[in-house]
Amino acid sequence: MKTAGYLANDTAAAYVRKEINLVRVKKNARCTAALVFPNRYCVGMSNLGMHTLYELLNRRPEIRCERFFFEPRKKELLGLESGRPLAAFDIVAFSVAYEPDYLNVAAILAHAGLRAAWRRRTTMPLILSGGAVTYSNVRPLAGISDIVVCGEGEPVLPQCLDLILEAAPLTSLRKKEALLDAVAAIPGIVVPGVTRADPQPLPAADIHAFNTVSRLITPLAEFRSTYLVELSRGCPRGCAFCVAGAAFGAYRPRRWENLIPALIEGLAYTRNIGLVAAAVSDYPQLPELCDWLRARQAAVSVSSLRVETVTRHLLEALVAGGQQTVTFAPEAGSESLRRRLRKDISDAAILEKIELARQCGIRRVKLYFMLGLPEETDADARAIAGFLRRAAAILPVRAAVGIFVPKPRTPFAAVPLASFKTVRVRTRALLHAVRAEPEITLTFARYPEAKLDWEFSQGGEGVILEGRCAG
Repeated sequence: MKTAGYLANDTAAAYVRKEINLVRVKKNARCTAALVFPNRYCVGMSNLGMHTLYELLNRRPEIRCERFFFEPRKKELLGLESGRPLAAFDIVAFSVAYEPDYLNVAAILAHAGLRAAWRRRTTMPLILSGGAVTYSNVRPLAGISDIVVCGEGEPVLPQCLDLILEAAPLTSLRKKEALLDAVAAIPGIVVPGVTRADPQPLPAADIHAFNTVSRLITPLAEFRSTYLVELSRGCPRGCAFCVAGAAFGAYRPRRWENLIPALIEGLAYTRNIGLVAAAVSDYPQLPELCDWLRARQAAVSVSSLRVETVTRHLLEALVAGGQQTVTFAPEAGSESLRRRLRKDISDAAILEKIELARQCGIRRVKLYFMLGLPEETDADARAIAGFLRRAAAILPVRAAVGIFVPKPRTPFAAVPLASFKTVRVRTRALLHAVRAEPEITLTFARYPEAKLDWEFSQGGEGVILEGRCAG
C-alpha cells in the first residue's frame, strides 16, 4: 500500500494565506466536520464537488467544516483551517473523485487511528462519503462508511445533516444505530448493513435552484486563480464508454441568466472564469454567456469541447481571454471504431475544427485517445498515428493516450481490461510511427495504474479495507 503522506501544518498555513475565502469558517459551532479530499491540495481545490460540500456544511450555523488533503511526503494530517487532527472531528466526510484514491482513503484512516471497517466503529466520528466514484459503483466506499451519498449531494445531504444534528453527540451504539436507520430512509443514501439495494445515483430535481461554483479561489489549484462555474450536468451524447452519459442523469443545462449573480461575485475576485461541464460546447446558451463575459473582459477557459458543437464564436472568446490551447477527444484513431463507441465523428470534421482553431488564433491542440478499446485492432491503433500527422500539419499536437478502463453502469461494463501485452504492442507501434514528427508530443498512461483503476471500479466492500479488488 502507498506510504501515507499529508499536508504539514506549516504548508497548510501557506496555502490558506493565498486563498480568497468566499466561505468563512465559524469559530463557535457545536458540531465539527472534516472534509477530506484524498489527493493533493491542487487537485482537490480544482474539484467543484469539494467546493460544494464545503459550502453545504459551512452553511449550517451548528457546523464548523475544515478541509484535509492527501499530500505525498508530508508527515502530518491536520486541518487547513485550525490544524486540528482528523480524529478530533465529529464528522469525517470523504469526497472521492477517482478510484485509485481509495488507497489514500485507507492510508488516511490508518494514520488518523480510525478503524476503517464501519462494523468496528461504535460512536463518533461518523464517516460519510460520496463523490464521482459513486455514479458507477458505490460498494467500495460502503465498506468504510457509515453513510454513503450516492450521486449528487444537493438533494440529500441537507436532510442527512438534519438527522445527524438532531442525534449528536453519538454517545452510544444504540443512538448511532437509531440515527442510521433514520438516514437510510432518505432516497439516494446508502447505509451499510441497513440499505439492501444498490441504488441508482440520485440527480438533483431542480438544477436551477442552486449554482455550483468555486467557494474559494487560490493560485495553487490546477486552474490557477480561476473561478469555476458549472454550466450543466449529465451528457446528451451517450458514448458507450462514458459514465457521464450512462449514470449522471438526464442532460440538465442551467439557464445562463441564473449564473449571472455568481459570475458577478467571481469577477470581483478574479478575471479568470472556468466553464465546467461534461462538454462545454454543448451548452445551448454558450454564445450569450461568452458575449456577457467578453464584455467584462473576463479570461474564459473551458474544461472540455465537443467537436460537433465548437464554433468560431467560442474559439474567438477563448483566444480573447488568453487561451492558446484547445482540447478535443477523438478517443479512437479510426472512424469505424468511433462509431462502435457511439462517437460518430469523422476525421474530416475534427480536422476542420482544428483548422478553425488555428484561424482564430489558437496555437496548439491537445487530443485524447485510448488504447485497448472493445473490438480494437492493431490497424485501429495505427490509425491514431495517421490522424496525428494530419492534425500536426495544421497545429502542433500534444496527444494523451490513455488505456480504456470499463466502468460499471456503462454499456461496456462487462468488457475485460485489455491485456498488458496488447497495450504494450500498440503503444510501441504508435511511438515508432510518430517518433520523427517534431510537432507531435505523446504521453501515455501507465498500465499498472489502469489495472488498479479497473480493479477498484469493479470491486466490492473490501476494496479500501484490503487495498485490492475484493469484488
